[in-house]
Amino acid sequence: MKRYDCLKIIVDHLSDELVLANVGGPRHEWRDLTDHAILPVSALGLCSSMGLGLALALPHRKVLVLDGDGSVLINLNHFITAAVHPTPNLTHIIFDNGCYESSRAYPTNTSRGQASLAQIARASGIPHASEVSSLDAFTSDYQAALGHRGPTVIVAKVEFNPNFPQGVPMRPPAMDPIEYTIQFARHIEKTENIVVRKSPRHVFQQLRW
Repeated sequence: MKRYDCLKIIVDHLSDELVLANVGGPRHEWRDLTDHAILPVSALGLCSSMGLGLALALPHRKVLVLDGDGSVLINLNHFITAAVHPTPNLTHIIFDNGCYESSRAYPTNTSRGQASLAQIARASGIPHASEVSSLDAFTSDYQAALGHRGPTVIVAKVEFNPNFPQGVPMRPPAMDPIEYTIQFARHIEKTENIVVRKSPRHVFQQLRW
């Protein structure tokens, strides 16, 4: 199955989730499918950690992390941390295409067929962790994730697209990381009625003595 098709399913069930994505394809495909705010995390491996922190900070909001196998492999200890600090509002989607898509498609260790990220998550104490390889299964597991207490991990085995992003119909251009971040912060400010980004004058006044 294709990651783009999985994202379509997520968007079809979208409500007020706070969405984060790892560096790579998901953020571009997401932007093509919806204007719903998304925070891209450029540091490889830290998308899951930032999602966990956000879920802990805003326990009344659903947090959705769109991740990749390469990113997860570099931060496997996240599973244990998420289990020790349970977040019933966190859903972690891992698109496993067996390679580092943004780095010349070098294969990851999941491509060898021996490493199972879902089994690692379960062994770490994650209560709900599954692996799916069809859109029907993905739809079923994602709908279930919306209804039960997490944290939840869904490993979606997707195809590697050697023509990404040319092979995916997307509207150019995508926003740069700063614009994404500002939009995401404003989305939280609006929906939570809090201040996330302070004006330079406000910060300067705080620094004066």
